[in-house]
Amino acid sequence: MKIFCEKYKELIPLYYAGLLSKEEEEILLEAVKNCPELSKEMVVWRELSKAYSLLKEKLEVDFTYSESFSLPFYLRFKQAWTRFLQHWQYLSLVFVQFAIILFLVFYNFKSVHHYRTLSTSVTVPKNKAYFQVVFKKKSSEERIRSLLLKVKARIVDGPYPSGLYILSVDKKNEDKAWDLLRKSPLVAFVEKE
Repeated sequence: MKIFCEKYKELIPLYYAGLLSKEEEEILLEAVKNCPELSKEMVVWRELSKAYSLLKEKLEVDFTYSESFSLPFYLRFKQAWTRFLQHWQYLSLVFVQFAIILFLVFYNFKSVHHYRTLSTSVTVPKNKAYFQVVFKKKSSEERIRSLLLKVKARIVDGPYPSGLYILSVDKKNEDKAWDLLRKSPLVAFVEKE
């Protein structure tokens, strides 16, 4: 019986492919009725055949490259629009990323980075005095703040990459601020503008 079933098992894929003659199909169906092992195999192949045909239908929807050029323009446009609508989320993400990159590039061209050396002058209002100050590396923020309060100075600009700060002081406190900044252990360099 086993040999009988094995012989017909080989015909099942041919049956679903439609390659058997009518007589062979009748013989196979008669053998399936008599052998439970063959009927199980027939069920498996039937499910595989259905899955294959569904997959084949989905793949046949897409036009090939050469066929799309033989179509009129409006149909090609319609195809492209349908594909766009199917994948708009991904395309919109690409457009947003591109817009961000463009914004950053143009923003960097627009923004001008000004770096001052110690000898450049700042436009000084008549009631303010300005100092260029470089604090020592180990100076804590708390100690720098207490020094600025003592001097009655305000940070106008900085820190620059070189560590330079521009401080403003009222004209009446200029001499006192100059002495305190020069004598302070926190200051590495001070210069009047």
